[in-house]
Amino acid sequence: MGLATFKIPTYTFSRDRPKENDWTSLLLLVLLLLFTSLLGVYMFSMPFLSWFFNDYMGQGARLCTADPYEMVCFNGADYIELAKSLGRYTSEGKLWACGCEQGILSDWACAIDPGARYSLSLFISTAPGTGAMAALSSWPITAMWLYGSGTIKTNRFLIRLSLIVFQFFYGCFLIDTGCINQELHTQVVHYFL
Repeated sequence: MGLATFKIPTYTFSRDRPKENDWTSLLLLVLLLLFTSLLGVYMFSMPFLSWFFNDYMGQGARLCTADPYEMVCFNGADYIELAKSLGRYTSEGKLWACGCEQGILSDWACAIDPGARYSLSLFISTAPGTGAMAALSSWPITAMWLYGSGTIKTNRFLIRLSLIVFQFFYGCFLIDTGCINQELHTQVVHYFL
């Protein structure tokens, strides 16, 4: 009596796919390119998007509750004068300011980051900013998992291990924004980069 052997069917993401799945491969490629492009546009247009949603669309006056007289711009600018010149008044005639985690995206007018700079971390410190970042980066990260090792077979373990480490620290980056714990956030950014 011999032992029965069986092979577990697996699906490999390679050029050897059956012809009937060509349309799914094309759809996957189009989605990967679309979301990777949208992620790039999103990241480089954050100051504009912050102005558009918070100032132009009026969401800042509704969502931002920080006291403008306590705001400190780390580039030395006077926030009160800045807010007056930008016309940042609520419907009651009071000045408004976006503190940490306020607005659609964090404030474009005044860098409240202790590092005295505008950064991706500063802009996505709000819930909508983090959500958009996670949603738009999900397809490019999926591509890294699907095509990360490419045709290299010898270092596949190291490539997958690096993806696991990246995924863990990228998740920590999205969870612990600079407004929560600046020191830990900075360390996490260094680890996933």
